[in-house]
Amino acid sequence: MQAPPNLQELPKSGKTGHFIVAYDICSPKRLRKVANCCLDYGFRAQYSLFECKLSWPQFEIFWQKLLKCIDPDEDRLLAFPIHGAYLDQIRRVGHNLSLFPQQCYVF
Repeated sequence: MQAPPNLQELPKSGKTGHFIVAYDICSPKRLRKVANCCLDYGFRAQYSLFECKLSWPQFEIFWQKLLKCIDPDEDRLLAFPIHGAYLDQIRRVGHNLSLFPQQCYVF
């Protein structure tokens, strides 16, 4: 298995990337703001963990919005980019096994 790439080596172009965003927020009011912001950009995998499929410019906008919602002295916010070469190595067990659920539109 190869070593993971350095984050500076990841492409920061308009290409779509995958991100795991996790948080620990102390205030219920800030918690709701962060959760709602995350719902705008990804889907909830766990209570405080979201999976997002965004371009780097979209991610930067998302990140700036999140930073406005938190108090860095009390809260914790993490984002993990997943390099595309490693997407097929993600291990999943349980319901909703897809990294991004299928969307179905009914007309």
